Amino acid sequence: MLPIDHEFVLLYILYGLLCCYIIYKIVSESKRNKFRFISYLIISLSLNGFLFYDVENFKGGGSLVVLFSSGVLLLFTFVTFVFDELVIN
Repeated sequence: MLPIDHEFVLLYILYGLLCCYIIYKIVSESKRNKFRFISYLIISLSLNGFLFYDVENFKGGGSLVVLFSSGVLLLFTFVTFVFDELVIN
């Protein structure tokens, strides 16, 4: 069960926007770039899945740690994606 606090809803919206943009790039880019974008998407979603899957992460005020860790993963994915867009392309 996913938490639905205001902070988590904002995080879900940001991840949704980032995933939509990555999916748009997957559809519109060449075959060579599709593999990189698919790997960004899979790695980001799987790491967050591991964070949210364990119920022990949310006990005793641990939801803030999950929120922070997921936010760091979002920021890392975004920076990697921007770096890819600016430098590699």
